[in-house]
Amino acid sequence: MKDANRNNPKSAFKTVTETAVKSIKQRQLTRYWERLRADYLLPLWSQVDATEIASSRDNLCVMDVNREGALLRYRIREHGDKLTEYYGSVCAGRFLDDLMTPAALSALTAVYAQAVNGRRPIYTISPITDSKGRAVTFERLLLPFTVSGSAVEVVLTSLEAISIDGAFDQFKVLEPSQRLAVSGFQGIIEAPAQP
Repeated sequence: MKDANRNNPKSAFKTVTETAVKSIKQRQLTRYWERLRADYLLPLWSQVDATEIASSRDNLCVMDVNREGALLRYRIREHGDKLTEYYGSVCAGRFLDDLMTPAALSALTAVYAQAVNGRRPIYTISPITDSKGRAVTFERLLLPFTVSGSAVEVVLTSLEAISIDGAFDQFKVLEPSQRLAVSGFQGIIEAPAQP
């Protein structure tokens, strides 16, 4: 799969190492996920230590993966204060499909499906704009976890927005009118090489 993604120009996802992740906090989360995973297919959600992810808490979202036949839906269990600002409301308890435009939902569910089906971290970079039209780069890291041992049942998502202009209007920067249904980059983070 790795070689197919790397050499297939039609593949939306590129295989990358953790060094592709720009945010230091998101890199730390990726390394933590790998430590928890160890020699298993997936890390157990019950092993997550809140103190290990405390510095990223405001930018994190915990999503439960709900399987409804062949359909996957993502229910937001909890999210940090920064995400409340980005979305302009508290989203806990709601499904992702309740928050997105159809075009944005289609693009985003493809990203989540890659994390769930591939059982690897996914990193994306998307161009968005704030309410004043300033360019913002939106970085998303998806980390899949299991509860039962083999299927992905929880996705820990880190969301970070930055602007080359410095300050930008963070309130509702992810409301439907601001979202684009495109990603500038989509990467599957490969496992680190064994020593």
